[in-house]
Amino acid sequence: MKVEQIAIFLENKSGRLAEITQILAENGINIRALSLADTADFGILRLLVND
Repeated sequence: MKVEQIAIFLENKSGRLAEITQILAENGINIRALSLADTADFGILRLLVND
């Protein structure tokens, strides 16, 4: 099994995490683990994914 790490810079707005996870789901990409560090304005989402 091949696992990739993705780091995504996001605005700290309602629904942004849902948008990202929906895109991954639509493309058959599974999330194995996630980490999110945020401030009032933005966040950095780190995902371990595999297909």
